[in-house]
Amino acid sequence: MPRAATMRRQGAGVARGLVDEESFSLVRALLKRRGGTDRLIEYWEGRRWRQVEGGELNEHLHAVSGHPITTKDFRTWHATVLTAVALAVSVEASESSEAARKRPSSRAVREVANYLGNTPAVCRASYINPRLFELFDEGVTIEAALPDLGTHGRSGPPATKGPVEEAVLRLLS
Repeated sequence: MPRAATMRRQGAGVARGLVDEESFSLVRALLKRRGGTDRLIEYWEGRRWRQVEGGELNEHLHAVSGHPITTKDFRTWHATVLTAVALAVSVEASESSEAARKRPSSRAVREVANYLGNTPAVCRASYINPRLFELFDEGVTIEAALPDLGTHGRSGPPATKGPVEEAVLRLLS
């Protein structure tokens, strides 16, 4: 699997595997540009490379969408979808004692926090829609959408896109 390394918010490195060859080619080209830094998103202005700051991205998202969205909204949505999948595959484990019912939620939060590079406490408080845990406790998940995971072959959009995201939208609506 091709790998790409980028920087996290506080400057800590993070490496991710990219299954999609086209995405990997684009990221590799961005990182190999002449005269640029190791920042993934920069642009040439005048006679130098200029870093794109988070505030600029947020302003652009607002201008393009007409809504007050930020890059955090994408991170929150991604964390929520990943958590919904993790909870859905844990349905059987949740059907025993109260302590056993809490384990899938804790595991899901730890997995998503690890993926995002956050602590579980920050991830749960800031990035995962809390309604997922309430619904999980009531036995409601996106389990029916899981057979669609990975049916699109080796490359292309991530398996959590499309039907799975739609199932999460319906679940939270």
